[in-house]
Amino acid sequence: MKTNNVELQLLYLLLKSHNQLDSFTAFKRMRISFAEFSKTLYNLKQLKLIEELDKKIKLTKTGYVRAFTEYSSKTDKKWREVPSTFKLNEYDIDEPYLPNLRLLDPIKFPIAKSKINR
Repeated sequence: MKTNNVELQLLYLLLKSHNQLDSFTAFKRMRISFAEFSKTLYNLKQLKLIEELDKKIKLTKTGYVRAFTEYSSKTDKKWREVPSTFKLNEYDIDEPYLPNLRLLDPIKFPIAKSKINR
């Protein structure tokens, strides 16, 4: 009952689309060839993860559970985290913020222009 990436992509697409989607819309959103899309549909129907009714593709209960567990069990991607050297210090909510006057727009903040010219 192993599914490949294209099949998982279709399951995610249906999950995000309130468990059903028009077959043509799903094909366009997948951005794959029609042959691969048809093969993916056939495989998912054989696994009873989706059903096709009235030109609409629907997730079955097992398909919903499978898509939700696969979607929620994604591992953390360490390469997406901001390195600690690039993070700024976190300030307390009650701590006052002092903006850099040179970075303020002198048209919107005329007081900044007068302070910089001194």
